[in-house]
Amino acid sequence: MRNTLVHGKLKTTVILLACLSGCVARQPPSPSVGQEAAAPQQIHFPQLTDRERAYPVADRRGVLLLSNGCLRVQTSAGSRLVIWAPNFELRTDGGRVGVFDHRSGLSAAVGDSLVLGGGDRNPERFEAELRSPLPETCPGPYYLASTIVEITK
Repeated sequence: MRNTLVHGKLKTTVILLACLSGCVARQPPSPSVGQEAAAPQQIHFPQLTDRERAYPVADRRGVLLLSNGCLRVQTSAGSRLVIWAPNFELRTDGGRVGVFDHRSGLSAAVGDSLVLGGGDRNPERFEAELRSPLPETCPGPYYLASTIVEITK
């Protein structure tokens, strides 16, 4: 008889817990390390205005990344904020952030391995030519991208 009473209380407890667990609000999982939050963020796209300017053409291999709303190229020597030539367009298709190069016809998205043509630059050499001022959240060093040479994924 005692055994039946214990089983009855156990069944009642299990049913009660099952009902209560359905009433608890579930929290969405937090973003993993290295992932951007799901909320939309402002993407800074520092870009030059002068199409006739001579642009550097040295190659830089790296990975396109988004950090604090700033597009950077990550290499083995560190990351550089990319200053984009006028032939680039910011794209945010389907939740992915990337760029399209009208000169080469190539697109790159955040996380892609790529080769950019361009060169390291001091801000004094390009700040007056920017469409808008550099935000404080996007510090240097800087890499002036003139074209996407290759996507190496």
